[in-house]
Amino acid sequence: MRNKKICALWLCIVALCVTAIGAVGLWRVPNLLQYAIPAPTETQPSSAGGEEGKAEEAKSALYGLIESWETQRETLAENLSASAISAFAYGQSFSAEAGGSGSGTLTGVGVGWFDVYPRFLLEGRLIGEAELREGANVVVLDEPLAFAIFQGAEAVGSQLQIGGIWYEVIGVVRHTRQVGDTDAMGAYVPIQRLARDFVQMDVVTLSGVPIPATGATTFFTEAAGNWRSGGDFYDLSKEGMRAGMIVRLLVVLFAMAVLLFLLKRLLRRVGAGVREWRARLKVEYFRSMMRQVFGSAALWLLGLAAILGAAFALLSLLIEPLYVFTEWVPEVIVEWSSLEARFWELTTAMAKPVKVQTAEYARVCFFGTLLRWGVISALCAVILNLAHRLRARRQG
Repeated sequence: MRNKKICALWLCIVALCVTAIGAVGLWRVPNLLQYAIPAPTETQPSSAGGEEGKAEEAKSALYGLIESWETQRETLAENLSASAISAFAYGQSFSAEAGGSGSGTLTGVGVGWFDVYPRFLLEGRLIGEAELREGANVVVLDEPLAFAIFQGAEAVGSQLQIGGIWYEVIGVVRHTRQVGDTDAMGAYVPIQRLARDFVQMDVVTLSGVPIPATGATTFFTEAAGNWRSGGDFYDLSKEGMRAGMIVRLLVVLFAMAVLLFLLKRLLRRVGAGVREWRARLKVEYFRSMMRQVFGSAALWLLGLAAILGAAFALLSLLIEPLYVFTEWVPEVIVEWSSLEARFWELTTAMAKPVKVQTAEYARVCFFGTLLRWGVISALCAVILNLAHRLRARRQG
């Protein structure tokens, strides 16, 4: 019996630790809007001689996506405080003139990318806006990659080869691998440079920092669909709320139980006070009791108001997801056909055969899973503890 009690205690401790890790991990995920598509297949252009060939220089598929995004980006200035396009190539090889080499993620960054994804600069400088627009041959390295390639030597000012093209290292940024990162480290170059060199990428992503109360989600989704249809949209704050839904429900249920207990105690106290006043009225004048009666009634009303206010707040917390996940709500709630249509819409979206996810979304899924299993484990620990107490009471 004692061993079972110890097991329940340890299960509760582990569950609380897992739940805390999941909650902190979700809290640290940035509030971003993202839209991801598979990168288009690049075809190397055939060489064209003469001045006419230079004038009619071929453009890559990625270059077309960049130009199209710049048009859409202008329409989102009032809805997004920062936005950018980026492209990723995973498992890319990097080599230096001195012979050092390494591998990681090659990230092509557009204008505004370092505003959406801030980086802590350790050496040198970040890529400037003019260099991003012109597609300069410059690169910024993650600290682990710079150390792996240059072995502690000065990285800034050195030359780095990526895919047969030489880049100048202009900066080194701090980087720690996080959940969702495909590679442990990487390098950042202007996406325009990659487009002009017809570098084959794996994923192209649009990202934006929403401005509250501006309809940023709606406008961003519409702009991304006009840019390139068929991609996967992620609202990270919304996904974080989805991942923490089980915690929200349990908190509301527990708080409601506490409020009902407090309301019962308050009503019991009110009943006892009224009975006491009736008994005193038989031997005392009401005038001598007025101060006590009004004082107690004011405290009771204040307690009732506090309980009702807390209940209203919990109700708002419970129905808030319906305003966020509007896709859950059918057009006509009382019609079966409307409910059925909305059900199949949701299941069809979940059954998409090919899905491109971002590192941040993968992070939300991981920590959301930790949070859910932590809560489930905590509930199991509580049930085991209650069962142990009931059995001990029966045997005693």
